[in-house]
Amino acid sequence: MKASSILFTTILFLFIGRECKGENSLMETQCVLEIKVASQQVRKGQDVNLTVQLKNTSSQKLWVNRRMLLNVNQAPAVMRELWLDVVGPDGEQTPFSSHVRAGEAIASDFDVLKPGQVVSKQINLSKYFELVKPGVYQITAHYQDGTQDIPKARDGARHLQEQLNSAPAKLELLAP
Repeated sequence: MKASSILFTTILFLFIGRECKGENSLMETQCVLEIKVASQQVRKGQDVNLTVQLKNTSSQKLWVNRRMLLNVNQAPAVMRELWLDVVGPDGEQTPFSSHVRAGEAIASDFDVLKPGQVVSKQINLSKYFELVKPGVYQITAHYQDGTQDIPKARDGARHLQEQLNSAPAKLELLAP
C-alpha cells in the first residue's frame, strides 16, 4: 500500500511538474500575431492589402527574425517565417499561387524586439492567392522562425522560436 502511494505521488508530481513547466514556457513568450486588413471589402481585381504584426507583449527582450518572409506552409521552415491560411466563401482552402525564391535568413534579418515593440509585414494578398469567388474570405496568419544557424542574440534577448497563430481576419470580395 505504501509503495503504491509513493508511486502515485511520484507520477502525479512528474505530471504536474511538466504541466507547470509548459505553462511557464507559454507565459514567458507572450507575443501576439495580428492581421489588419486595409479594407473589409474589396472588388474583384483590386489589390487586397493587409499587415501582419508581431507584438512583444512580454516584459522581456526577444530575438526575432524580422524578415517575416511569406511562403507556402509546405516550404521548408528555413525558407519562410510567415504563412497564411486563406479560406474562401465555399469553405475551401485557397491555394498559395506564387513562387518564392528564398534561402535561409541571415544575421542582419534578426534584431531585438523590446517589450511593447512591433514588427510588421505589409502583404498584397492578391500577389500570393487567386481570390476569384465573391464572398467572405477568412485569413489566419502563422509565424515561426525556422532558421537553423541562429545568430547570437544581443542584449540578453531570448530567441522567439515558438509558432504563433493569429485570430482569423475576414474580408469580403465583391463582384466587379
